[in-house]
Amino acid sequence: MRNTAGAANLRGLLGERNVSNQHLREAILDAVEQCFAQYGLQKTTLADVAERAGVSRMTVYRHFKDRKALFDGASLRNIRRHWAEIAAQLTHVERLDEWLIEGMLLYQFDIASDPRVQLYLDLGAFDDGLAVSQTEVGLQAAICQFEHLFNPLADAQGRLSNGLDAYQLAEWVHRNNHSLLRYPSDRLADREVRRRWLSAQICGGLVPAH
Repeated sequence: MRNTAGAANLRGLLGERNVSNQHLREAILDAVEQCFAQYGLQKTTLADVAERAGVSRMTVYRHFKDRKALFDGASLRNIRRHWAEIAAQLTHVERLDEWLIEGMLLYQFDIASDPRVQLYLDLGAFDDGLAVSQTEVGLQAAICQFEHLFNPLADAQGRLSNGLDAYQLAEWVHRNNHSLLRYPSDRLADREVRRRWLSAQICGGLVPAH
């Protein structure tokens, strides 16, 4: 039997039937990342996750049908958390181009140090995480945080004057973040240099002058 010392045993504490679906899902995703860290991505099983979360294998299966679903669920949760954290620090920003620049800098320099980000890098699963970020729900995780600045600039079809919609903008942001974390550049290692580099692409380009 795998070592599950320190795991949260929801079934024992609260009774599995009394745990809300959202609470239960969060506990399962916590267990997923703990198992990934201990056993690795390929060796983690639904049984490991169930044991770590303190629930039955059938309960895990009702929420996540296989290991890929477990990975996607954990990745999406991190994407949502990170963009919510970024947005909380940018409430004072009133321009879309400035928000995107500062948000990407926060992700690339600050969020990058999150142990969860490092876990996926260490697992060699960062490219798989990018695929999750490119799904509709992955893109929406970023869009919902900057749409209050995007919408006033968009036309009736939801596009900026350069033809880009919010999904295309979010995809560029995610791909850029992924690239610079996956393949760091010594020439862009300084935060102010990175800010100028991003500004040259975003201001008047991805976000038209207004």
